[in-house]
Amino acid sequence: MFDLREALGWLSTACLYGDGGTRVGGVSTDTRSIEAGDLFVALRGERFDAHDFLAQAQASGAVAVVFERWVPGIRVPAIRVADTRRALGELARGWRSRFELPLVTVAGANGKTTVKEMVSAILVEQFGEARRLATRGNLNNDVGVPLTLLRLRDEHRAAVVEIGTNHAGEIGWLASVARPTVALVTNAQREHQEFLQGVEGSARENGASISALGEEGVAVFPGDDSQAPVWRELAGARRSVEFGLDADERYPVRAAPDSRPGGFALEVAGERVEVRLAIDGAHNVRNALAAAACGHALGIGAATIAAGLARFRPAMGRLARLRSASGAALIDDSYNANPDSVRAAIDALAACEGR
Repeated sequence: MFDLREALGWLSTACLYGDGGTRVGGVSTDTRSIEAGDLFVALRGERFDAHDFLAQAQASGAVAVVFERWVPGIRVPAIRVADTRRALGELARGWRSRFELPLVTVAGANGKTTVKEMVSAILVEQFGEARRLATRGNLNNDVGVPLTLLRLRDEHRAAVVEIGTNHAGEIGWLASVARPTVALVTNAQREHQEFLQGVEGSARENGASISALGEEGVAVFPGDDSQAPVWRELAGARRSVEFGLDADERYPVRAAPDSRPGGFALEVAGERVEVRLAIDGAHNVRNALAAAACGHALGIGAATIAAGLARFRPAMGRLARLRSASGAALIDDSYNANPDSVRAAIDALAACEGR
C-alpha cells in the first residue's frame, strides 16, 4: 500500500520513530478488525482512547502505529502527531491523490445514504461490482470517509463516497480529503440547526463539496430547490447538472410528465427510459433523479442508469416494505431522521392502498 516515509510526507506535522521503509498493507482504527500488516491509528473520543489498546493492536498484527501521546511498550515503528483524527484524514487525502478516477461525493440534508446506494448500483451496472468503491452503510464522518478512501485499489474504476456533517466546516474538510470529480448536493433542509443556522446554512455547508471541485469538476444539485441559487453561485464557471421533478426543460435530468406510481419515466438529456424502483415515496423518485444526474455527469447512458436504478435495493430502516403476521403492509422507516424526512415517510404511507 505505502511505506511510512511516504505517509510522513502526507502529514502536516509528524515525527517518525523507527524504520521509514516499513510498508503497511492497510489502515485500521479498531483492534477488533485489524489485520496483519496494518497501520493502526489511535483515535480518541469522548468515551474512549485507543492509546489504551496499542499493545493489543501490535499483538493483532499492526506493523506500525500513529499516536498522540507516548505509551510504554510500543515496539513497532511509530508516527507521532498532534491530532490522530486529522492525521487519518491527511493519510486518506494522500492515498486518494494516487488515483485518477471519477469520484462522486454525496452530501445533503436528507437522502444521502439512499442516493449513495443508487449511484453505487449505477456504477456496478457500468463498471462491475469489483471495480466500484462505495461507502459502506452510512460511514460518512471524519473517520468513515477516510477509511472508505483508504480502501481504494488499482482495480477500481469509479467511487461514490457519502459525506455528512453535524457542525459547520465538516463538509469542506471531508470534500478536501475526498477530492471529488462530481459533487452532489441532494437538498437543503432543517438539520443540525444548533450549528448550521437555518436552511441556507445547510445549503452552504453541504455546498462546500461543490467548492472543493477542480476546474473540470461537475456540480450536481436540484434545480427546483429553493437553495439552488446558492449552489449555482458556488459552482461558478464549473459545469453543472441540475435535476428536477417537474417538466422544466432547463433540467437535463428530470421525471417526465407521464410518470406513474410505482415507477417513473426518466428523461436524461432528451432520452426517455422507464424506471421501476424497489422503494416507495415520491421523495425517492427525487433521490433516483439525483443518482441519475450523477450518472449523466459521468457520461453514463440513460439505459445503463435505468438498469442500475432497477438493481438498487433499499437498506433496512429506510422505507423498506415488509409484511406483518396478519398480512398487513408494514413500512419500516426507523432509521434516524429529521422532521422533513419524517414528513416524506408519512406522505409515502398516505399514498399506500388500503386502510
